[in-house]
Amino acid sequence: MDHDSLLPEQHRPLSEEARVAIDALQAEVADLLRRVVEDQARLVLTVKGQPVAVLVPYEDFRLIQDLEDQVDAEEADKALTEAREHGTIPWDQVKRELGL
Repeated sequence: MDHDSLLPEQHRPLSEEARVAIDALQAEVADLLRRVVEDQARLVLTVKGQPVAVLVPYEDFRLIQDLEDQVDAEEADKALTEAREHGTIPWDQVKRELGL
């Protein structure tokens, strides 16, 4: 599933302009944090041009967590449905088959 398609446009992956090199982050951390908090900027942090982390507003972080929770709940529901429909394997049998 393409999780990007679930997000509103303002929450989709960032453009190159929003990338920030780590050395710039160290020199400008206060201004960058202000941009994230006040301007709702989303900044990709890079090392040697490669993305390594993202600074996002807390609300965006919560949205990501909520989406992950939703995906986890859907997967758990599918697993429970499958277990009800097809049964499960007893733990003792699994251990025996794995030599545990």
